[in-house]
Amino acid sequence: MWRSVWRSEAYSLVGYLLCFSILHVLVTAELGIVCTFAGLRHGSYHWQWRSFWVGAASTVYVGLYLFYYQIMHLDMKLFSDDVKYLLWSLLFLVSYMLFTGTTSSLASTLFINLIY
Repeated sequence: MWRSVWRSEAYSLVGYLLCFSILHVLVTAELGIVCTFAGLRHGSYHWQWRSFWVGAASTVYVGLYLFYYQIMHLDMKLFSDDVKYLLWSLLFLVSYMLFTGTTSSLASTLFINLIY
């Protein structure tokens, strides 16, 4: 698949990435709204941090996959290369966590403002 993408369809990669990003934002927002609604139905009015962590929970999966990819697929010879990969991965994971958590929290806030 990657060879066909990079051979003659490099511009299609941007379109696929845009579609994936839009779907990812929509799913994260919807999941935050559903979990906030379920919490409100059970009488829990402390929804702010819960909605953030619902969105940011996918960071655990992405982090585990990055670690798995380093162990199984990367053949780095130097320890400094491993540390550099882990630090860049950590930087990506923090920004990814903030993005998904903020998306979920903002969607939940908009939902709360609409229903009250």
